[in-house]
Amino acid sequence: MTDSETNATPRRKPRKVSLRRAPMKHVFIGRWLGDGQAKLKRRTNNEVSAYLMEQALRDLGGRPLTGPDPVTDERLSRQFAYETLHAMQHGDLSRGVNWYKEAIARTIEIAGLMYPELVDDGAAEALGHANIRSAQEAKTVLCCALAITSQNNTVHENCAYALEQYAAFRTTGAFFPKTYGAKGASVANNLVRFNELLEVHEGDLSSLRDFLEAPYTMSELRSAAAKFGINITARELADETVYGSIVFGPKIGNAFLSNLLGNLKPLTVDLWFTRSWGRLTGRLVKGTVTDDQKDRLRDTLTSAGFLQEMAESGLHADPKTVHELADEDLVDLCGNLTLLWERFRKSLVAKGYDDNKQLSEFKAKLGWPGAAQSISKSLGASVDAPATASERRWIRQVMERAVEILAGNGVIIEPATMQAVLWYAEKAGWDHLSGRKVGTFNVSFDEAMARLATRAGIDHDAIARVFSGSEHDRPAGPGLREEPRGDDAGTAQGLPEGAEVDRGDALEEARPEVGMMLA
Repeated sequence: MTDSETNATPRRKPRKVSLRRAPMKHVFIGRWLGDGQAKLKRRTNNEVSAYLMEQALRDLGGRPLTGPDPVTDERLSRQFAYETLHAMQHGDLSRGVNWYKEAIARTIEIAGLMYPELVDDGAAEALGHANIRSAQEAKTVLCCALAITSQNNTVHENCAYALEQYAAFRTTGAFFPKTYGAKGASVANNLVRFNELLEVHEGDLSSLRDFLEAPYTMSELRSAAAKFGINITARELADETVYGSIVFGPKIGNAFLSNLLGNLKPLTVDLWFTRSWGRLTGRLVKGTVTDDQKDRLRDTLTSAGFLQEMAESGLHADPKTVHELADEDLVDLCGNLTLLWERFRKSLVAKGYDDNKQLSEFKAKLGWPGAAQSISKSLGASVDAPATASERRWIRQVMERAVEILAGNGVIIEPATMQAVLWYAEKAGWDHLSGRKVGTFNVSFDEAMARLATRAGIDHDAIARVFSGSEHDRPAGPGLREEPRGDDAGTAQGLPEGAEVDRGDALEEARPEVGMMLA
């Protein structure tokens, strides 16, 4: 049957765009990833940020990119495609290719050694739980716990916190509100929100999952959620298509949780991807500080008692000179003040002030820790999240085009997988530039979960069989869905140029009626 007979629009093969050379050679992350690279002196993240900014501006003619433009967007897309292909062809960096499809699957398998209902429907039924009736429902709980507790926590902490919440749900049928890490209040709020959503769905985890996976426009989702007393604060444009999971936030909900649940279309714009974006747009650091910021620092440093404490700590500074300091000297001062606050904080914790609220109130009362951190972020620290909803859309559009460019070069890859590949490369580049051992930050969820399982007394051989693929039949796709999926075929390790990572069919986006989105 021909296309004319079916009135179908023929599929066009993506136009091939050459990826033989990096469009932006000075800031190309691969410059710092090759074998035999000389070890650099140890640098702070602020110093790395400033260095990468200099390299980016060399590629951009001295002017950072501040918004969408057809010409510069195409260049960005080509650069992202080039860096992805380079990482896929270079050893350990290719781990990201199958991260969602294999590493997360192993994470669930290993957790299943501790909680069998995660991998076995029979065990889920035997559990006799009011909410968990199948392995998929158990996985939904663990995935939500993993996403919610991921904010600003290490992979090891994230897995430990998620297991703690899963165990609580297994016992009580609800998460318990607890603050974890620097974003503790946000984490606790999202744990409560999960409970509220499950209550709206009358305890039906399958119904809740359907909502989390369903697409909506941002405006209709906000309107429908408001009827249930749920305020969605995520910054997205009104006509942006999002998933129900955005109730937990644009990064951990709309993207990361969606990815964990098996939808690899949403792009997770996390700290490391934002650094990649800032590196290529020349906006890795803000680079400006206001007089009000300097006034706040000067005024809060004037206590005679505190000046003496500073001197005893080896930090000598005259608050009156804050306005006269060069930017690099001001960054150094604020960095030292931040370290001093961290020592104070640890001392307070040792004395029993272990409540985040108490510590926050004390920090606010002092004033100078917050003032120093504000200036550090403005002058030296990397920008670690998109500033606006419009920038999020801009990022998605550039990355969608990068996926097309890769497809034109025979590499079929999902946006989430592309982000995972870039994640490894960006972290490795920063490791090298800061003088750390490359791979310092590259710990995967399956590795972290294996350590936790070992501590829980799980047999080492059983864990090893999961890594060899023989403990259970490997689930299709990211390992978090029971049904077979068209985008799960094939594996790839260190792909040669032109090799394909099968993307398969697009996700079926069945949209439930908005009025039924929570009920």
